[in-house]
Amino acid sequence: MPLTTMNEPGEVDAFGVRFKMEDHGKVVRCHVFRAAIDQGETRVSRTDDDRLARFQRSRALFELRASHLYDAGHRTPWVDAWPESYEEED
Repeated sequence: MPLTTMNEPGEVDAFGVRFKMEDHGKVVRCHVFRAAIDQGETRVSRTDDDRLARFQRSRALFELRASHLYDAGHRTPWVDAWPESYEEED
């Protein structure tokens, strides 16, 4: 069953951005690695604020990937690739 968004802000940490999604009322902690967020941009500022803004712009795609990982058995999904590369995996 796909995860649903909680529409709470993401939070920057040492590894990238963490965010929460929901599975029938259960909170699921998800994470996107910094490299995955930065991968989609050719010229990137690597400040926390800029990284969080890039995450927000592509959040729906990262959430979709996290949901796919969760459905595949990853209880705390860590997204490690830019969303464009997901098509190759399906």
